[in-house]
Amino acid sequence: MKEKKVCIRCHGASKDCPICKGQKLNEEKEDMVNNPKHYTFGTIEVIDVIEDWQLEFHEGNCVKYIARAKHKGNELEDLKKAQWYLNRRIEQLEKEK
Repeated sequence: MKEKKVCIRCHGASKDCPICKGQKLNEEKEDMVNNPKHYTFGTIEVIDVIEDWQLEFHEGNCVKYIARAKHKGNELEDLKKAQWYLNRRIEQLEKEK
């Protein structure tokens, strides 16, 4: 039997997708709140690193977006988000001088 293709971008999460039409094939439905694939790659979750290192909001978001950039589908967008948070933190520190 010929295996049907699933969209590599939405993995069946979008009902409007012309490729997969929201149908996940040959796998269980992904939990996009608690365990999306871009959260659970590797052996350490990003949230655990952020909490362990006690990073503040802006720093934590930088780490989050950089760590997940290659796993979400739009690396450049996520790196720009990290840059935005980093620039914002730098502006805060410069104002404190």
